[in-house]
This record gives sequence, structure tokens and C-alpha cells, in this order.
Amino acid sequence: MNDTMKNFIDHSYTIVEADKISKLVDIKKAIYAFSCKELSLKKISIDNFYDNFHKLKINKIKLNNYRIKLIKFLTSNKNFKKNICNSYNKALHDILGPDVAIQKSLNVVMHQPNNMEVSALHRDAPENSPYEIVLWVPLVDCYNTKSIYLLNKKNTDKNLKYLDNKNSKINDYLNKILKTKGKLPKIKFGQAVIFWAGLLHTVPNNLENETRWTFNIRLKNLFSPYGRKGFLDYHEIYKKSHLTKLGIEFEKEKY
Repeated sequence: MNDTMKNFIDHSYTIVEADKISKLVDIKKAIYAFSCKELSLKKISIDNFYDNFHKLKINKIKLNNYRIKLIKFLTSNKNFKKNICNSYNKALHDILGPDVAIQKSLNVVMHQPNNMEVSALHRDAPENSPYEIVLWVPLVDCYNTKSIYLLNKKNTDKNLKYLDNKNSKINDYLNKILKTKGKLPKIKFGQAVIFWAGLLHTVPNNLENETRWTFNIRLKNLFSPYGRKGFLDYHEIYKKSHLTKLGIEFEKEKY
């Protein structure tokens, strides 16, 4: 058993290295080029753009318009999403197998320093399928509060009963659990976190003096249950095994 699978089995999350980093570098360059044109930026290096994006002091209206256009730009070219996932093909294959469904949209998230607009401690299932994983891919080096909080399966199970409790003491308790039992892994550009959709997690308020840039992509085995979402309502087919292709071809001929 390789380390990827061992960590995923032990903790329900794992940190993986890209099989090849070149496609991630290309995507990072594409976002940089799009942004420089869209925001009329000049004489700013690619690293300075990402780490110091917050120093551009873009007003909320312009920032929101930029985000919408950036997501449209990324979603309109399916190669972006495909190339991100292909960069971690071995790990995804080990966990999901050869037949994979992927969310239709491509989400990019920017968290500027001291921006309190972060989600509370939560898990993605059952709103999403419990047979699903999240691929969390940073475009920058993530460390300390620039990273993501993860509670392993054992600590998730222990604290689920407190999740929807609005009592302030319970909230204080959960914050304490996050800081004592949660992990804030150091994740370099080129690495990614893969975690189970049922795992408690959140991104903290970013207290570092750099902007956090991440993709989050949900994937699942094509033939596992889809939970509250209908078959391929939220997902699309990402990969099919040769056997599945033969079966689909057979079914078409049959009917």
C-alpha cells in the first residue's frame, strides 16, 4: 500500500504531490495573464501578483466583477479543470478507480488577509454525496492560517453532534478542538489535499500577509451513489475505463 492510500485510510485525507507540475504552472500563468489584462496591471511579476493581490486595493464592486469573469474564463475552457485533475491522476486513480465523475464548475477562491468572509466548521456531505472527495489545490504555498483546517475521521465522528449547535460555549469548544486536534498542513504549490466529503473542515481567517489562492474540485466514482443530487446533474463524466466504454457501446447497440 502506498503512502497516499495509507494516509487516506488512516485519516480520510491525504496530501499528494503532482505527478507533473507543468500543467499547473501553465494554469497559473493563464490566470495571471487574464488578470493583468482584465485589471489593467503593469510591471507586476507573477509571484508578486498572487502573494500580494490584496495590496492592489481593488474595491468590492470591481473585485466581484473580476471574480465572476475569472470563473467564466476558467469554466469556459474545460482543459483547465482536466489539467488540474490530470496533475494528480495517480492519487485520484488509487482512491476513486478508473471511472470518475467530476463537478461541472471550476471554483477558484481568493482569501485576502484578515478577510472574515470564511465558512464555519462544516462538512460537504450529506448536501454532497458521501461517496465524494474534494481535491483542494493551492496556486500558492499555503502554511499556518493560509492553509486549511482538517479534522481527521476520528475527531470528526467525536464532534459531529456539536456541529449545528448555536450555543456560544459550543462554538468556543469547537474552536478549541480545531486548534488542538485540527491540522493546518503546510502545502506547497504543486501539492494538493484530497479529503473525504464527510470530513469536518474549514479555512481559517487568513492572518498571513499573503493572499490565499485555491481551487476546490469535487470528484467521485462514476457508479457510486450521488446523494441528494441527481445522476450527472452536478457532475459530468471525467474518465471511463475501457470496460465501461464497452458496456456503454453494448447498451447503445442493444436498444
